[in-house]
Amino acid sequence: MWKLEELRVIRSSLSVATMISLFVLIFIIIFSKASLLIVKPIIALEIIGYQTLIVFGLIALSLAVDKVLRIKYEDHQSIILTSITKNESVAVAMATMALSPAASVVPAIILLIQPVLSISYIHLEKEVKKLLGTANS
Repeated sequence: MWKLEELRVIRSSLSVATMISLFVLIFIIIFSKASLLIVKPIIALEIIGYQTLIVFGLIALSLAVDKVLRIKYEDHQSIILTSITKNESVAVAMATMALSPAASVVPAIILLIQPVLSISYIHLEKEVKKLLGTANS
C-alpha cells in the first residue's frame, strides 16, 4: 500500500514531468520551423503582440464585469489566471493534425508568452484591488 508521503512525491514528480514535456514539445515545434521564424521574425513578434492585446483586452473586460458584479479580488484572480493560462497543447495537437506542422507554431509561441503575461498581471495586485474596491482586504 502506498504511503501518503510517497504519493506526494509522485504527484510533484508528475507535475515536473508534465512541465518538462510541454517545454520539450514547444522546443521541437519552434525549432522544426526555425527557418521560417529566422527568415520572417516579424511573424513571432506579431503573434506575441496580438496575444498580448487579446489577453489584456479580456482582462479589462473581466475587470469591468467583476466590478459591476462586485466580485472579490480573490475570485477575480482565480478566474483570470485560469483563463490566461489555459493549456494550448490541445490547440497545438489539433493544428498539427488538421492542417500541418507549420500551423502549430502559433499555439507554441502563445505558450511562451502566457507565463510572462500571467506574472505581469499578478504584479498589478494593488491596482486591481483598488479598481475592484477591495484595496483594504
